[in-house]
Amino acid sequence: MPLYLKLISYVFLTSSLILISCAAVNTEDNLISGNEYSSDYKEKSYESYYYFTLSKHAFYNQDLNKAIEYMEIAESSDPKSAYLKYNLAVLYIASNLNEDAKEKLKSSIDLNPDYVESYKLLGRLLSTSTDQQDKKQAEKYLKKAIKIDPNDSNSYFLLALFYLGEGNYTKAKSLLRETIKLKPYDENALLFLGELLREEESLEDAKFIYSELYQLNPKNFATTLALAAIEEKLGNYDKAEEYYTDLISNYPNNSRAYEQYGNYLYRIKKYDEALNQFQNAEILDLNSPDVKFKIGIIYLENKNYKEAIEKLDYVLNAAPGNEAALYYKALSHVEIGEYQTAQEILKSIPVNSEFFDNSIVQKAYIEEKKGNSQKAQEILETAHLNNPDNELITNYLGGVYKKEKNYNKAIDLYTKYLKNYPNNETILYSLAVTYFSDNQESKSIEIMKKIIELNPDHADALNFVGYTYADNGVNLDQAESYIKRAMVLSPNTGYIIDSLGWVYFKQGKLSEAIKYLKMASEISPEDAAIREHLGDVYLKKGDKQMAIETYNYALELIQMNTDYIEDEEIEDRVRNKINSLSNNAVTEI
Repeated sequence: MPLYLKLISYVFLTSSLILISCAAVNTEDNLISGNEYSSDYKEKSYESYYYFTLSKHAFYNQDLNKAIEYMEIAESSDPKSAYLKYNLAVLYIASNLNEDAKEKLKSSIDLNPDYVESYKLLGRLLSTSTDQQDKKQAEKYLKKAIKIDPNDSNSYFLLALFYLGEGNYTKAKSLLRETIKLKPYDENALLFLGELLREEESLEDAKFIYSELYQLNPKNFATTLALAAIEEKLGNYDKAEEYYTDLISNYPNNSRAYEQYGNYLYRIKKYDEALNQFQNAEILDLNSPDVKFKIGIIYLENKNYKEAIEKLDYVLNAAPGNEAALYYKALSHVEIGEYQTAQEILKSIPVNSEFFDNSIVQKAYIEEKKGNSQKAQEILETAHLNNPDNELITNYLGGVYKKEKNYNKAIDLYTKYLKNYPNNETILYSLAVTYFSDNQESKSIEIMKKIIELNPDHADALNFVGYTYADNGVNLDQAESYIKRAMVLSPNTGYIIDSLGWVYFKQGKLSEAIKYLKMASEISPEDAAIREHLGDVYLKKGDKQMAIETYNYALELIQMNTDYIEDEEIEDRVRNKINSLSNNAVTEI
């Protein structure tokens, strides 16, 4: 659910309390100043005034039943007072006696057609109804409130909330702007307008609104979090991090502050730092399944599989049917070779689960790990036959064909899928990669460029085209531009940083190349291709010893990583380079 809809729900739930507190504050002013209640004082009995006062004192003392009892006496003593009926309605709302409140507010309006507060409260109350007739009446009453007092900012705000609930965001935005025009520092109006602008991707406008809120209250949790999210989406990661750390600084004992910062760090692939923040959140909230789940996922990412299982078991103890926890626990068991346990867990994921398709893919993967490639292929082909429109199954089945170097079959599978879904970026990308593996580079680049046209923010397509250009030594400036854009979209991604290092290598900027290739190898220490590239740069610089050491390390990585299907080609290349160096015959890279 979008945040602004959550805010609407919150306001619907709390509006009665807000209005009650406003009425409580205004009541005594009215009695003292001679407005509303005391304007027809001579016609009112002392009894009415007495019980009205008792009701207010009971309300302040949180005795709602007594408050209603006294207000009912006050109202019966002066049945022609619109103001008393309004106050009684407020108390009825606080006690969830909404039908009684409606009747009192209508009576209040009948007695005083210009009493704007009754229109506002009745409109707000009817807004919460599921009855369409009530909704129409709500709009009518709120519009009437604006007509009676066009300078009352709250009337505009309440009508804006009504339109938000109806999904009419254009009218809601207009009314929120009117609210702010009348009351420039209305935090609620600014918050709702900012959230609407965020939802429609007007990020700079939203940033301006939230910056205004931040100036009003730099310690507001929701405002700071919203600014962090906006800056992150705009690619301003340093600024985003400032706001996330502000949350920690302002709320050092709030587990959610650490959790939100951890989520951000996870999204930008700073897994170790994210883990630290989630662990801080866990200390503050030992019983949070969400935090333990996220810690479990990072353990899984970091290949700490037993620790991952421990955290996911905690989640499953709290919620045995948690499908995400079941799925990732199965993955952890797969990684430590406990295939039977993993298969049993995967069986428990229901057909209607969002993880069911993933569970099929994982079942096929288990068969591959067990050496039953044909069985894996059969599982996927059966699943594809039952659901040919399933993107995940199609993509993975094509990957199995590709791994078997059955490129024509993979290309045919992807091409058939794309006839029905021609702009599916996932399948287009896989098709392009398959063409590349089949030495059809021009077709591969053509499809990647189509992906970039469809989605200029597709980091992997940008990286693919940029790296291919660099590897061929062509269009190096454009290659650099593409890859830098990919780095902004997907920061701290080893293979993308590797691509930039490779561009610099091809441009002859060897020091820059070493800098970025080292950075890439730190982020992706298991990637043999990055080490090979680094060895190539050392070789180009004339440092044969470092080149040999780096190539040898690449071979060690290949031996440890049996799943990486390109490693065979890398291994052959690296061995040839080592042999050439050992024979003092330096091959031109």
